[in-house]
Amino acid sequence: MGADPCPRGGGRFAILLDRLVDYVSTRAGGSKEASAGPWMIFAGVAVDLFSDGVMIGTGSTISLSLGLLLALGQVPADVPEGFAAIATFKDGGVPRMKRILLSVSFALPVLLGATVGYWGGRGLPEVYKLMLLAFTGGILLTVAVEEIVGEAQETIEDSRWDSLLLVVGFALFTLISVYLD
Repeated sequence: MGADPCPRGGGRFAILLDRLVDYVSTRAGGSKEASAGPWMIFAGVAVDLFSDGVMIGTGSTISLSLGLLLALGQVPADVPEGFAAIATFKDGGVPRMKRILLSVSFALPVLLGATVGYWGGRGLPEVYKLMLLAFTGGILLTVAVEEIVGEAQETIEDSRWDSLLLVVGFALFTLISVYLD
C-alpha cells in the first residue's frame, strides 16, 4: 500500500483551506493580506486550537500519557500565537476587558476539539485513532512548512540552523513520546 495516506490527506486538507481563505478574501473585495484583520487572525488561531484539541483528545484515547504529551507539546506553540492575536485587537483599539474575554475564549476551541477527539475516537480501533492523529499532524506540518517557514524566510536572513532546529524539534518530540510510552 505504500506510505500512510493520512499525513498526505491532512496536508491536502490544509492546502484546500488555504485556497478557500484566498477565495473568500478575494470575493470580499480584497487581498488575503488586506482581509487578515484581528477577527480573521482570531478565527485562524481558533481553528488551530480546535485541531490541537482534536489531536489531544484522540491521543488521550490511545494513552493518557500521550494525550498529556500532546497537550504539553502544544503550549509553546499556542501561547505566542494567542498573544499575537490579542495584540492585533489592542492595535485596533479594542478595550482591555474585551481583550481579556477574547483571551479566555481561546480555551473553548481546545476543549471542544479535545471533546470531539476523545468521544469521536473512543471505542474505535487503534488504527483509526492513529490515522486521525496522522491526518491532524499532516495539517499542522503543512501549515508550518508552507506558511510559517515561508513567512520567516521573507523576514530573516537564510540560515542553515533553521532546518536543523526543525528536525531536532521533531526528534525531541518523538524521543519524549517514546520515553513516556
